[in-house]
Amino acid sequence: MSNTIPPKVTVTVPVTQALHPGTEPLTEYQKKCAALKKVTQQFEGMFLDMIMKQMRSSLKQDHPMFGGGFAAQTYQGMMDQQLTSEMSKSGSFGLAQELYTELKPLLPGAPVAPAKTIYRNTLLPAQVYGGIKKTGDDK
Repeated sequence: MSNTIPPKVTVTVPVTQALHPGTEPLTEYQKKCAALKKVTQQFEGMFLDMIMKQMRSSLKQDHPMFGGGFAAQTYQGMMDQQLTSEMSKSGSFGLAQELYTELKPLLPGAPVAPAKTIYRNTLLPAQVYGGIKKTGDDK
C-alpha cells in the first residue's frame, strides 16, 4: 500500500440527478410542461390582480386601509399583487389548472390521445325514443 493520493476526478452530473439521486433527467416535453404550468400560474396571478384592481376602484375610499396618499396606494397595490400571486400558487381559483389542462395536449411532443371508441350496441337518442317519424312532406 502506498500513501499516494489518487488523481482528482471531475464528474459532471445534471442538476436534477445531483439534487435527487436515482432520478432520470427531464425530457424536453417535461421541461415544456413545467414551463407551461409556471406561465399559466403567472397568467392567473395577472388576471386576479386585474380583478383586485377593479374591485378596489369600485370601493368608496372614505376610510382607506393605509391612511391614503400616494405611498398608501403604492403599498396597497404591492399587497394586492402579492395576495393574488399567492392565490394563484395555491390553486384555489383554478384558472391556471384549467388552462394547463387545455393547453398541455398542444405542446410539441405531447402523447397522442387514443381515438374514442363508439360501441355498436349503444343506443342513440332517436332509437331510445322510438326513432324519427317522417311526415307526409318528407319523401
